[in-house]
Amino acid sequence: MERRLGGRRQAGGVVTVFTPGGNPSVEWLFLGGDTPDAVLASWLADALPHCAWTSHLVVAGGDADGLILDTVAAFLTTEPLGLVHLHLVAPAGLEGCPAVDRLLDAAAEFQAEAYRERTGSRLVPLPILEVASGDDPRPALEAAGEMRNRLAKPSLLLWNEPDGRTAAVAEALGLRIYLGSEATTGGALEVLTDAHVLDGAMAKLSGGAALLAPCWANNVVDAGRLHGCARQWRRGVSVADRLAGAEPGWRPDEDLCASCIADTVAVQAPSLAANRRHAEGRELALRVGAALTEADPGAAAAVAATAVRLSTSAAERADALIQTGLSLLAAGRLPEADRVLVDASRAGAPPGLVNLHRARVQVAWRDDIEALERFEEALELGTDAISTDDLHFEMAMSHVRLEEWDDARSHLELAGGPSAPVAFNLGVCDVNSGEAERALDHFDRALELGPPDDDLGRVRFFRGFCLKELERFEEAAADLSLAIELEEPEPAHHNLLGYCLFKLGRHAEAVPCFEAAVALDPTSAVDWANIGVNLERLGETARAVELYRKALGMDPSIAFAREGLARLSET
Repeated sequence: MERRLGGRRQAGGVVTVFTPGGNPSVEWLFLGGDTPDAVLASWLADALPHCAWTSHLVVAGGDADGLILDTVAAFLTTEPLGLVHLHLVAPAGLEGCPAVDRLLDAAAEFQAEAYRERTGSRLVPLPILEVASGDDPRPALEAAGEMRNRLAKPSLLLWNEPDGRTAAVAEALGLRIYLGSEATTGGALEVLTDAHVLDGAMAKLSGGAALLAPCWANNVVDAGRLHGCARQWRRGVSVADRLAGAEPGWRPDEDLCASCIADTVAVQAPSLAANRRHAEGRELALRVGAALTEADPGAAAAVAATAVRLSTSAAERADALIQTGLSLLAAGRLPEADRVLVDASRAGAPPGLVNLHRARVQVAWRDDIEALERFEEALELGTDAISTDDLHFEMAMSHVRLEEWDDARSHLELAGGPSAPVAFNLGVCDVNSGEAERALDHFDRALELGPPDDDLGRVRFFRGFCLKELERFEEAAADLSLAIELEEPEPAHHNLLGYCLFKLGRHAEAVPCFEAAVALDPTSAVDWANIGVNLERLGETARAVELYRKALGMDPSIAFAREGLARLSET
């Protein structure tokens, strides 16, 4: 039987299941919303042959007339290898659950067949008993116990957080609790798709798969429209919408998977707590938060906050608060980050660790004086989160930003063995202390040690500056040209290169350098004058006079421009 790409309209306007790019068939189908059961049953009859051999069918509409169940039973009668897990939502009450009774009766026939044939049953009944907000859950618990005796595996869908007794009885009976709230706008369908995304993330956690990768293949049918996944359903995007005019090979918005998983984990804390899954949920939240920190630190912070809510000890809470603080720091939410790190300290996080991260918050706040105080405390108290060498390096960087060159040099000399960043910053300290020759040695050492590609341009720029100071203009021009190629140049790059070319008598090459400088900073009077002096050497005196006057109009103190203007005015 063909089980390939769906997503096209068939006769009668029914849309098949959608598995883009010929991926494995859909494993989960969610049916719900306001679509009449007869329409859903018709859709399902066409869709079931395209599902995976083992599939899950979630019916959030109740199946009051049993049409969906009849459709599944008819399919399994003609498809001997099919296995359907039928998750049927039904209201729980003292009057019983007719839809669930029909499901259990149908499942009993397949179970009897499995017993005779020595095979597994092809219909697994998974009723979900929905308890309305404010209703007593005890009748549902009693009904669930009876259903277990009929070889079903029931669950509860609650709209209020369970009290301790309800949670304890559910745990004793092995019942899963699906928990909705006032914020749930999509009814049972939203609760169950959330749980589906959460379960997929949990499976990846234990199976070693990428946590933020797409979850199990699934479709959602609501109000007669097919959606390629739970996220697309929430966004109101149907498969028909996306296929209209789509190019061959189009795939769903997999870039939304990370945010979908993050959002789901963040809102699932009450459900995880209701099911006594604090430890699993906390680990998942920490892992998802860590995976998101670089790509989406704001979402990472929300997920890490879920780990805080699921912590059951002070030590767990402290760890989760530290990660939350780091995510907030990465998101640039600095006041919140600092407050959370203070909370981590109160929860018992190691003081050295807290001071280290609070120092990093101060660095991001550009308060290096405060940062240095916290770094000093971290150094004194000690922390396993960073080596002493690296801590000295971070302290050195604060001193560099404060232009405290001697203090910076002292910490760099304590930053362990040779490395390109240490050598480079030692060179920066020497440059600013007027020690160009010693600085040049440090920059040469940095090049030998291999700086990161994004730092190579800075090394070349400072090396060129030192060579210019030492009047080695040819070498300086070569390094400065490389710096301009390697990084986004600033006016100083072009100014220094132009100066070196001027000193070498290469005036025609110097002019474009100074023109590039004023293009970046039109207020640079000295660079307008530099263009003028080079044009004078090239014999373009009229233009030189014009630029000398322009420069002096901006800054009358430029002596060489004043002298050049006087010289040309005499001729």
